Formats: sequence, C-alpha cells, structure tokens
Amino acid sequence: MSDSMRLTDDQITAMLLERVASPMPPDLTAAVLADVRAAHRRDRLLGRRMLRTGTLLVAAALLIGGGVLVAGFAGSTPITPPPAPALVEATAPTEVEQAWTTDSSPAFTVTRDPSDQSAWYWRAATYDVIGLKEFARSDTTTVVRKARTPLMATLADDATQAGLRTFTFTIDPLGFDQSTMLSPATAVETDQRSRVSYIGQTGFFATLDRDGGSGPYTITSRVQVNGVGPGQLNETALRAAGTDYPPEVVTLFTGVEPGSIGPNARAIEARITAEAKSRAPIDLADRLVTLLRSTDYTYDTDIRDLPCTDLSMVECFATFKRGFCQYYAATVAVILRDWDVPTRVVQGFLPGARDAGGIERVLNSNAHAWVEVYFPGYGWVQFDPTGGALPSQISPLPSALPSGSAAPPPSSSVAAP
Repeated sequence: MSDSMRLTDDQITAMLLERVASPMPPDLTAAVLADVRAAHRRDRLLGRRMLRTGTLLVAAALLIGGGVLVAGFAGSTPITPPPAPALVEATAPTEVEQAWTTDSSPAFTVTRDPSDQSAWYWRAATYDVIGLKEFARSDTTTVVRKARTPLMATLADDATQAGLRTFTFTIDPLGFDQSTMLSPATAVETDQRSRVSYIGQTGFFATLDRDGGSGPYTITSRVQVNGVGPGQLNETALRAAGTDYPPEVVTLFTGVEPGSIGPNARAIEARITAEAKSRAPIDLADRLVTLLRSTDYTYDTDIRDLPCTDLSMVECFATFKRGFCQYYAATVAVILRDWDVPTRVVQGFLPGARDAGGIERVLNSNAHAWVEVYFPGYGWVQFDPTGGALPSQISPLPSALPSGSAAPPPSSSVAAP
C-alpha cells in the first residue's frame, strides 16, 4: 500500500463518526470507534507515534452495511476475516489516585492444607505499562481453557523450571465476587472453564478469569521455593542469573514513560547505586526495597494534601516520601526499569489470617500492590516494598550458599520464553 493511501486514526475516527450519524446500525461502528479512542490512549502510555494504516479498522467499520468495501485498499474482492483462535483486546488503565480506600469486610476464603504454613500473596492482575499516574497493559490476548487442562501451556509464563512445588487450594469468593480468579505465582490448572489473558506474542500472564459460573473454585499452582537446591531462590543464585533476558521481556517490561523520573527520583537512584552490594539486579532490588521500607518513608492512605498534580506518581513519592502500596510499587518498578531490569506491577491481596483447620480469611483491606522482577532461568520473583503499617510477608531469601558451594543452576529443561 502506498503512503498516499494510508489513513491515520484521526481520519478513521472522522469516517466512523459520520457513519454513527447514518441510519445504519450504529452498534458495531460505536464499538470500533471506542477501540480507536482506546488505541490513542495506549499509544500515549506506550510512547508510540499515533499513526496506523487503519486497514483492518476500516474493514470492520464497513461491515455495518453488510459486505466489505475496501476500494483503494484491497480491490473490490470482499474480505472474509479468518476465524480467530483467541481474542485480542485493550484493557482500561488503572488510575492511581491520591487515596486508597478499602474496608474490613470479607473478600474471600481459602481452604488449604492446614500443615502448610506458607504465606502467599494472592495475585489478581499484572501490568506491563507504567504511566505517569496509571498502570495499564499492552493489548492482551485471551484464550479459553477447558477445566482441568494446562492453563499456561506454550506460553512464556508457563511454570516448568526446576525448584517449584505444587500448591492446591480452593477459593470461595465472598465480597470479591468478580470473574477474576486468584492465585499465588503461576496457576497451572483449575476445575473451572476459564479465560487466560496474556501480554505479548510469547505470552506473559495478565489475568485469569472464570468463563461463566460462580461459587468456589479450585486451582493448582506452582510456586517458587527459597533454598539452595537446583532452581530454588537464594541471593547467590539470583546474582548469578545474569541479564540475558528474552527480547520480549526487554520490550515489554523495561519501558519508562518520559516524565516519570524527576530530580528526587534521580536522588534515590544515586543513593541505591552507591549503597548496593553490586549492580546485579538482585542487589539493586534488595537495596531499593530496603530503603523504601525504612522510616525515611511513611505509609499513608490519603495524600490528597500533597501538591502532586504536575508530578508523576513516582516523583510525587520520591519528593514527599508519603504514599500507599501503588506508589511504593510504581517507584520500584520505574527505577529498576531505568536500569534495564525487567519489572512489572502486580495487584491482588496480601495473605490473610489462617485458622487451625486450614481456612484462610482474606479481607478487602488486604488489597495490595507489589512488584515482580524477572530473572533469567527463574522467571518472576516478587518483592514487596511497602513499609509502615504493612510489614512484608515475603520470606527473605537465603543470603548465601554453604561455604565453597557454587550456585546451582536452574534445570536445563527450562525453555527460553
């Protein structure tokens, strides 16, 4: 197609607006128009130039009248789109406000092995785009999985590396009665027909939702283990993991939006590089989390009194040193990304209180945000930088292997994403 025959999003929008005013059915036109507007917003978040050829959008719009007319684009031959095995869609950004409001009502209960005393963070969603005042995702692809079939098969975030253990539990949604299904680390199977949404071409987890139905659901997950065995997590092993990241990990999880980092965030960076044990990602992450969890920073769920209108959420937090979990998480993610360390923001729930019978009760006030950092061979490792009233329940990593030992590598069966 020649450049003179390309349409910009603005031209497409004008065409669709004209068709909305026509007597033809407006529902599909309005849907495509909304998608174009959403694309504009994603482009701003992702730093893309707002210019597309628009061929597919025009074809979708012209479907309203029946056949497809694409004169000047593909001749007069009708276009029949092939059946899609998955749905690609945009998701609305999550705005980061200046107040964090929850309540102490029940969110859900977890029935689990009473002998397992591990505290798990309950992951609901991940975000690869960190805007100035919002979290967002690149376009997600959604696939439907039948009950009791592998959820993440063939995807980059499939949990197949050595050192993982299996954890099965049943969640009974109470106040948290959305379609979103919760799991620590990587869910690999559920007893429900479900929808897996992922980011990127190779498949990085975004959300897991039930495909209809309600009530309790059972999930089996594979979770990481702290220790010194092959594939287990310890500082020495993660320090040796290096920075040979898969290309799409770099593309999706190291971007920093212009304007995110100001002079006070730069001051944090300078302090961390001066105080960290090394420039290895594990040492940078550990030192940054330790700093933000110190008394230098104050956990505060209401910062509406701060003059942050013209500041990014990261620079606001770096300047006034007050905020809640989303501000802590954004600051760690953006600073690590500025050092080319792949990091994503995660939202979900903190561990709840467990009784002797293995029932864990999680409240809406346990809603939380944290970060996950990517380590080659080990995948995503979680860090919780939020201090103050919310002590971290992530077990600290063993600092070193036994004297004279080398860091055991992950299993050679691990497939590169």
